[in-house]
Amino acid sequence: MCPGRPPSHSRESVVVQLVRVGVISCAAALGLAALIRGALIVVTVDGYSMAPTLSHGDRILVLRRRFGGRARRGSIVVMLSPAMAEAGVEIAADRPERSLVKRVTALGGDPDPRGGGIVPAGSLFIVGDSAYSVDSREFGPIPAELLLGVVIRRMSAERPGSDRGR
Repeated sequence: MCPGRPPSHSRESVVVQLVRVGVISCAAALGLAALIRGALIVVTVDGYSMAPTLSHGDRILVLRRRFGGRARRGSIVVMLSPAMAEAGVEIAADRPERSLVKRVTALGGDPDPRGGGIVPAGSLFIVGDSAYSVDSREFGPIPAELLLGVVIRRMSAERPGSDRGR
């Protein structure tokens, strides 16, 4: 052993510790990425029922229901359409024609906005911001289990003058 020089075994143990920390850090980062990927999805708005808030072609970030995305009055949500649910279709974030993007106006137990009754427990009354939206005003409250998640952010908007989707 030379004076001023650490023993070789301690240098090896430092390398082993650095490798261990690196492996643990990478595993933690991959785990966190997988969790985020499962919790958040990007959905492209298909249609004009949420105009002027959202436009056809807008990309929105959605927090999945099973990761804490809870519908509240005023929330914009992504849901499987009742017609697709009746046909036995699964919720698919990559298939916007199977989903609805609407605003929650009443929860189970609230007065039905159409008058004369209460929104059933476990249901949501959803409407589009456009007067021309096909929504709960037409088909009634829908089961909350059709909720995919809650919109937490608009990621991109259609550019002025764009002919996308027309």
